[in-house]
Amino acid sequence: MRIKYLSAARKRTKNVQKDLAVAQTDLNDSNKALMSSIQGLEPTRHAVEAAIGQNAEVEVKLDEAVKELEVVNELLRVSEARNPDGGEQPAPGNRSGEGLDSVMAHLKPSQPASHQPERPSEPT
Repeated sequence: MRIKYLSAARKRTKNVQKDLAVAQTDLNDSNKALMSSIQGLEPTRHAVEAAIGQNAEVEVKLDEAVKELEVVNELLRVSEARNPDGGEQPAPGNRSGEGLDSVMAHLKPSQPASHQPERPSEPT
């Protein structure tokens, strides 16, 4: 179950990274359009409207990214709670020593009572 949470967290993190990269590019384009007015160039009304629109889209993407990262943090918290030491747990049945006593009983050769080795007699 822990692997399921970690896998979901990893997938969501990759999606957030992609969304943030797109948002970064959009914000960079918007800033370039707005910087033209600072540099003394006359930006067109259309360029300013486009920059404002892109900034609004970036704001939405950032808000979604924050929410996704909250979900990722919760998935990681649940995963860590299931395994507090943070180490990977081996899959059931692959744990060293699991059921050792029952396995050892099957490995010992069974001998009928009549074939039990005799104990050496103690000197008197």
